[in-house]
Amino acid sequence: MILRAALYEFRALLRHPDVLFWIIAWPIIWVLITAYVFVPPGGGGFSLDLAIVDTGGSRQFATMLAEIYENLSNASINVEIINASCEYPCKDLAERLVKEKDFEVVIVLPRNADEALIGRSIVDVKIFVKASSSSEAYMYQGTAMQGIGMLIGKFVQRNIASLFKELGYEKAMKVLASISPVKPSIEEIRPSKGWDRASVLGLTVMGSVGYVAILNSMVTGAGIFAYRTQGEVLRRLLSTPLRLRHLLVIDLATNFMIVAMGSAITVAVGIGIGARILFDPVNASHWLAIAVIVVATLVAYCIGLLIALGVKDPRAASGISVMVSLILIFTTGVWWPPKEMLRGFMRTLADWSPLSLAFDIAKQILVWNRSLDVLMPELTRFAITSLIIVAIVVLAYGGGKRLEKVAYRVLS
Repeated sequence: MILRAALYEFRALLRHPDVLFWIIAWPIIWVLITAYVFVPPGGGGFSLDLAIVDTGGSRQFATMLAEIYENLSNASINVEIINASCEYPCKDLAERLVKEKDFEVVIVLPRNADEALIGRSIVDVKIFVKASSSSEAYMYQGTAMQGIGMLIGKFVQRNIASLFKELGYEKAMKVLASISPVKPSIEEIRPSKGWDRASVLGLTVMGSVGYVAILNSMVTGAGIFAYRTQGEVLRRLLSTPLRLRHLLVIDLATNFMIVAMGSAITVAVGIGIGARILFDPVNASHWLAIAVIVVATLVAYCIGLLIALGVKDPRAASGISVMVSLILIFTTGVWWPPKEMLRGFMRTLADWSPLSLAFDIAKQILVWNRSLDVLMPELTRFAITSLIIVAIVVLAYGGGKRLEKVAYRVLS
């Protein structure tokens, strides 16, 4: 009898989606996050942004070098080739790319480097690496030189055979030192932002605000109908003159108040322990950072509304929305790990997710005090992706005309 009762309770628990989520789904998700974020396959747990500056006549050389870096196995390297008319070695440009555009490595090619591909002209390659700390500089220098070393290896392989054929053994041995036309030199650049205790705490605080905003908003949106099935609340609401679009506004306003309260407390505690959170009431960019967080809260709520289309049970609404929100928080750089540790499709997701973009922009402004002109690409992507998600929700609900239909489906 006891065993039968225990089996009955066991089967009853398995019918609750939130139980299945916390005891089965979430442990598996956390294992997958660890496997593909913290210790990704293929070695190396970091990614970096690398710029190759072509000052003219070096496109083929730059393309060859870019292919080498993109195929390195120990790091995920995002390469951008930049055409510039600056005078080699273009240190001012390199400093701007490191300090304002967040490139970790900048490689500057002299004019007409492509000539080295057909002859034996010397190419002085200038490498600038970000050096927030000695360990960071060492890591970036090693990665930069690994790619350059592989490029030199290509030249050596190509040139040795032709050299011995043309000159013979003795003469060829005398010029072996000039087989590779690539001569790299490295210079460190101190970025404008330093990873001191105050900044690290500030980034953590902003990540915590992101956690509060995304989790609460998504759960609230997903349960707009399911949570109100308890106690026949939804059925009574449908029998009153109150339109469900009014309920949507009330629900959203309540969510904003909860998020604002939780965020304010988190920020206050963070500042109290020494976190750097900058806010100047007369600085328009600081208000923009707040506005971006507000829009991100709305976007998270909209994602919750999409989840609401497929759930009827309040526990299912809670379990699914919590799962989705936590996945997005931990795989797009909103909280931890930072975006720089992400690789492959997760880095792409972080670069385009409106939730990740919103809190990245807020961190850049309120912690690093970055200017808006530097953040325009991120702001543009954020605006586009946010509008896309809101438009999807509007279409899914027929501009609000299908709210009652969805509500009655939840009650059925």
